[in-house]
Amino acid sequence: MKPSAFTSYLIARACMSLASTMLTVAIGWHLYQLTGDPFDLALVGLVQIVPMLLLFMLSGWVVDNFSRKRILVLCALIETVVFALLALTMQAEAFDKTTLLALLFLHGCIRAFFSPAQQAVLPNIVSREALSQAVATTAIVWNIASTSGPFMAGLLIAWIDRDTYWVLSALSMAGVFLYMALPVLLQQQSTGRGLEQVLGGIRFIKRNKIVLGCISLDLFSVLLGSVMALLPIYAIDILHVGPDALGVMRGMPALGAVMMGLVLARFPLRTPGMS
Repeated sequence: MKPSAFTSYLIARACMSLASTMLTVAIGWHLYQLTGDPFDLALVGLVQIVPMLLLFMLSGWVVDNFSRKRILVLCALIETVVFALLALTMQAEAFDKTTLLALLFLHGCIRAFFSPAQQAVLPNIVSREALSQAVATTAIVWNIASTSGPFMAGLLIAWIDRDTYWVLSALSMAGVFLYMALPVLLQQQSTGRGLEQVLGGIRFIKRNKIVLGCISLDLFSVLLGSVMALLPIYAIDILHVGPDALGVMRGMPALGAVMMGLVLARFPLRTPGMS
């Protein structure tokens, strides 16, 4: 493992993960405050997920054929600009919802390229022997960010309100410099990105019952558990609490996931017949 490169990557990932999870809380709170329309909260999720669905084939090809370091730097830089524009949009005297949704759509487009590049770069900066340890460490950092991000967002909104987006921009800018500190990454030989590769992935999932079960469970939990997007309604209209309480509610699922991960690490699941 290259310690300096991996450390830069790890800190950059923490900054970007914090910014992303904090954005979810901040946008939900401020948008519902401004419009009072629950449908707007649904639009926020829609305009961010649609680009990922539309661009997943293109993003995979780009990550396989272009410098992953440059992709990460460029995506983090555009994220910095998007967060700054969100700050200006939220602080404008005349709020423009269309501009806000357009910026969130751009954010979704960026994540479509940023997420696979961030995952794919790890084997380039650690040795094969250290890869499993690096993946585990990265997962821990992501879980910590997912848990602490909403809490931090709630406190920041209560403290500096709409200036919170400038903090997100600063975190993203830190990611730019940290990704720039990565060494020149050797590009792996692409295995293709055609229909055969897509169908091969589907066949693998179908054969692997553990993977199929996990993905199916996650699919239904996302489709049926989108009540998370409605938490600003519960906070403002039902519970009559502030943004700090919203951050606590938004962070509970991630905290539960961390706690269950610790339980499974201590008491792993075993299939019948295993000793």
